[in-house]
Amino acid sequence: MVPRRVDKAERRERVLVAAARVFAEFGYRRATVEQVAAEAGVAKGSVYLAFASKEDLFFAVFSEFMRDFVGNELDVDEESGVPALDQIEESLYLITRAIEDDPIAIPLTLELWAVCGVEETRARFGALYAETIEEFVDRIVGLLERGKERGEVAISVPTRPVASCIVALLDGLYIQQWTVPGFRASDALREALGPLLQSLRTR
Repeated sequence: MVPRRVDKAERRERVLVAAARVFAEFGYRRATVEQVAAEAGVAKGSVYLAFASKEDLFFAVFSEFMRDFVGNELDVDEESGVPALDQIEESLYLITRAIEDDPIAIPLTLELWAVCGVEETRARFGALYAETIEEFVDRIVGLLERGKERGEVAISVPTRPVASCIVALLDGLYIQQWTVPGFRASDALREALGPLLQSLRTR
């Protein structure tokens, strides 16, 4: 009998998807590799073939999630005729809707923040989180600078502090959605972001 060939990439992806669900439900500290293996439908040993430890597994989930979080909606397209502030508004709305449509996105985000605040995991996870957030901020800065070049955004606007505040706005909305009954981040963003960005426009 010919042994069944194991697709390592497919197995790794299945374990990552399962781990994201388990970590979102139980949190990093309470989750176990056994739970992840059961969720993925693989043996516990198969998880350890792909990841050396629970921390390494969570770091891989963290990396995948943060990469997807930034996305490409905020890429600067020099040929685009869409005003920079309009692109920022619509892109952030789409990102927020995508996170809302994923039932594990917000609890997993909260768990990612938690590991960044704990001493034994702060350095490793905090560095990756900072790198991702800086990339997110950089993309917003790029759009704001393009807006300045086109005369759409006031020259006096401090682009990096403004971009950092926009990112922080999203974080706060996610927390409200997770804790305040009936609150939807995308609804609030849709109503408020346009008027907020209006203050950045050239008079």
